[in-house]
Amino acid sequence: LQAMIHEPANGAPAGADAAELERLRGEVAVLQERLSRARSEAQTPHHVRMAALEAQLDAMERKARAREQELESRVSETRQSSKLELQRLQALHQAELGERDQRLQHMRGEVDALVAALQSLASEPAGAPALV
Repeated sequence: LQAMIHEPANGAPAGADAAELERLRGEVAVLQERLSRARSEAQTPHHVRMAALEAQLDAMERKARAREQELESRVSETRQSSKLELQRLQALHQAELGERDQRLQHMRGEVDALVAALQSLASEPAGAPALV
C-alpha cells in the first residue's frame, strides 16, 4: 500500500489525485506512529504488571471454580451418605418396633391369661377349694 502511494502507476498524479495522495500519506504516517506507540506501550512495566495481575486473577478464578466443584462434590456425597444413614436408622427403628410389638403381644397374652384365671376364680362358688 505504501509503495503504491509513493509511486503512482501512471507517473505524476493529477491535481486532485495529488491532494488525495498527500492525505493518504498523512494517514499512513499517523497509523504507523500509532502502531509504533502501541508496540512500545505493550512492553511498558505498567502493561507487564497488568498482564501479570490478569494472569494471577485467571489462576485465582480457576482455583475458585475447582474449589466450588470440590465443595459441590462433597455436598453431593454428604447428601448421599445422609440418605443411606437415614435408611439404615429407619430400618433399625422398624426392627425395634417389631420387637416391641412382639413383647407387647406376649405380655398381652399373659395379661389375658391372668384375667381369664381371675374371672374363673371370681365365678367359682365361695366355698369351693381353690386350685393352686
